[in-house]
Amino acid sequence: MEVCDKYSLCWLAGALRRGWIPRVPRPTLVGLSCERMDDNVHAYITPMPFAMHLASRYIQNVYMPLFDFHIAVSRYVSSELTSDGHAMGDRIKVRPMGVQIENLGPHRRDPELRARLQKESGGNGSTALLLYAGRLSPEKNLSLLVDLMQNLPKLAKSKPPADLSGASHDCRLLIAGSGSLEDWLRKQNHRLGGRLRLLGRLDNRAELARLLASVDVFVHPNPREPFGIGPLEAMASGTPLVAPGAGGVLEYADPRCAWLAAPEGNAFAGAVLEVLSNPAAARAKAERARLVAERHDWPVVAEQFFATYEVFHAARLAPRAT
Repeated sequence: MEVCDKYSLCWLAGALRRGWIPRVPRPTLVGLSCERMDDNVHAYITPMPFAMHLASRYIQNVYMPLFDFHIAVSRYVSSELTSDGHAMGDRIKVRPMGVQIENLGPHRRDPELRARLQKESGGNGSTALLLYAGRLSPEKNLSLLVDLMQNLPKLAKSKPPADLSGASHDCRLLIAGSGSLEDWLRKQNHRLGGRLRLLGRLDNRAELARLLASVDVFVHPNPREPFGIGPLEAMASGTPLVAPGAGGVLEYADPRCAWLAAPEGNAFAGAVLEVLSNPAAARAKAERARLVAERHDWPVVAEQFFATYEVFHAARLAPRAT
C-alpha cells in the first residue's frame, strides 16, 4: 500500500503496521514523498528556524517509522528523509514522475492561438510570449515572476544591440493556473503596465498542449520545487525552459537542455533574453530537452515504479538473518 500524505493518511499506515484494523492483511507499506514538509511549513506557517527543526524531527521520528519503505520523486525531496544523519539505505528510492509524451510536442504549435494571445496581452506580431503554468500559491515563489517582468525592460536597454541579435524587447507573461495569489497577481499587473495576462485554470489538456508549444519561453520560478511536471511538459513540447538551478527540476533539467539561473529577477531576465537572442541555441537545447522528456514518458515511469514495489515487497517478506 502506497500513501502520499505526511499529515493525516500516513496514520493509516501506522495502524496497519500495528495490526489495529481487523481482517485487513498487513501490506507492504510505502510512503510516497511528492513534496517536502519543511518547505510547506516555510510557505504557509513560518520560516523561523525553530519551525524547520520541528518539521525535521516530525519527519524523522514520526512520519518515517510509519512505513516500511519510502519513494521520493527527486533527490531534493529525498534529502529531507535522510537529514540528521538518519541513513535509510535501500529503504529509500528516488523515482521521478512523468509526462504524457504522445500528447505533447512542437507539432502542437498553433499560430492562430499565438497571434490571439499576442493581441489579447496588448502586444503585436513581434511580441515574445513567456508562460508560467502551475498553482498560484505561496510555495511557488511567484514574486520572482513579477521581478522578472520588472527587470526585463531595464536589462534589455542596458545590453548592446549586438548582444540581443533581433530578440524582441516586448515580452508578455501568460499565467495559466488558479490559486490564492490570483488577486495579488492582478494587482501586480497594474504595476507592470498590463504585461501579465492571467489565463485561469486550463482543464483541457489539448488546449494546454497547444499553449505550451506556442510560446517562446516557459519560466518556472520555484527553487524549492519538489519535482515540477509543468517544466517537464514544456520540455516535451519543445519550448525552452528557464528555471532555478535548484530543487527537484534538477532531476531532468541541466545546462544542456535548459537555462538555469539564480532565483532572482535580474538573473531570470538575463536567461530569458539569452533564449530570445539566440534562436539556434534555443532550438538545440529544446531538441535535447525533448529527448530527456521522452525518458520520462508515463509508461516508462510506471514500469520503474512497479519494479520498485516488487523489490520492496520481496525485501519485506524475505527471512531476516538472526
